[in-house]
Amino acid sequence: MAGGKTEQTAAELLRASVSAAQIERELPHLGNDERRRVFEERLRAQADVEAEDQVRCREQAHAEARHAEARAADQERAERER
Repeated sequence: MAGGKTEQTAAELLRASVSAAQIERELPHLGNDERRRVFEERLRAQADVEAEDQVRCREQAHAEARHAEARAADQERAERER
């Protein structure tokens, strides 16, 4: 589990570094405060997208589990009826 957290943090740092470089390249005229505000907005937006993806993945996993349970129940009923 600790390794997963380390990898996640490394990925977050990489995304943050890329985002900071993009802001510097795209908006070189911004001062430090404004650059920080844009950077924080982008990080929040990315976090929102990732949270939505996680919810979608959990919902899909739950749906797949429900389908697997229904298939197993159907199979058990079919075997009992034989």
